[in-house]
Amino acid sequence: MSYKFDVALSFAGEQRAHVERVAECLKAAGLNVFYDDDEKANLWGKDLYVHLSDVYQNQAQYCILFASKEYATKNWPSHERQNAQARVLREKGNEYILPVRFDDTDIPGMPPTIGYLDFRREGPDGICKAFLRKIGTYQPTQALSEVLVCESSPRALIQSVPLDTVAFPPVAEVSWKADSAILLLEPDDPTDGPFLDRLRQQRDHLIVAFSNNAGVGSVAGVEHIVVSGRQQWKIEIQALQSDFSSTVEMGTSGTTAEQFAEIRAKRILLNQQRYEDTQDYNKVMREVLTQGQGAAIKIDGSSFPALYKEYGNQPSRFLQIAWISAVMQAKLSNTVVSVDYLSLGLKGSLLTVEFRGTRARKFTNVSPHVIKIEGKIDLRS
Repeated sequence: MSYKFDVALSFAGEQRAHVERVAECLKAAGLNVFYDDDEKANLWGKDLYVHLSDVYQNQAQYCILFASKEYATKNWPSHERQNAQARVLREKGNEYILPVRFDDTDIPGMPPTIGYLDFRREGPDGICKAFLRKIGTYQPTQALSEVLVCESSPRALIQSVPLDTVAFPPVAEVSWKADSAILLLEPDDPTDGPFLDRLRQQRDHLIVAFSNNAGVGSVAGVEHIVVSGRQQWKIEIQALQSDFSSTVEMGTSGTTAEQFAEIRAKRILLNQQRYEDTQDYNKVMREVLTQGQGAAIKIDGSSFPALYKEYGNQPSRFLQIAWISAVMQAKLSNTVVSVDYLSLGLKGSLLTVEFRGTRARKFTNVSPHVIKIEGKIDLRS
């Protein structure tokens, strides 16, 4: 029998972060996985009660059931479990449900004699490898162990502040000048086209970035082009501000303006020394200097973990989006005037960062300060 999915994952939301890592590993091994976050567009508008019944009864070859105290009491996990159990009842002897325990909670309809794996001992990689061994596709040198590296991005960042929306469409052509830019975009996300069309009504305060360029401007025109079924959007931006350096930057007796900029860079790239709400006057003043005087955007922490949560199931896409996002933030936050080098390496949920950027020149006879950052960030933290 042919199945749409090699495996369906059934779990409670409290264990999502752990289960997502299992899903990531299985997809890296080339399997078709039913994981709800990957199915948002497909599930949109469907009768979920009916659709999920079909998924867990008919569409998957296996079901990994992640048992926990939350799983035992929640409605949707119970619905998934009941339909998976209906499949087992229909196909006697079929090892369809593969249980994984987060704790020792009894799950209705799951006999204590059935074999299970313990997530507390195995972890996400152990669960993934065990499943691959069970279906006979485990390879110790599988792609999961490889490091994906991104040193540039084919995507633009288009962010409308009034619309509170950001898109990352691939770029077909670009012309970037001192005070204007024209980008020919080929969206690969179905939500990007409607957003780009809406820019005709919300023209002001558009943040745009591509390659090592980033700026804020106004939309001069939006042209939707369709040739032989190929859809493109041509966006013209005018009054483009690309220099966000400040002529006056303050430091403290113990921290120079350049050191504050390095702290800002580490926030962007490594999620270090994040903003913390405080009533302490000295800490408040230090935070003002950390975020940068007159900066176009304020940096409270790294955007990488949130982007990974949204796009991590597609590692290459995540790296491209994270790369251009970091360039935009580094420039608009007055951290550097130029991003000279940025390399992002992803292995599992661990991101390795190498960065070199140049600050604005302050004195004609003194070379501008260069910020160099190397480190790693666990995107699950």
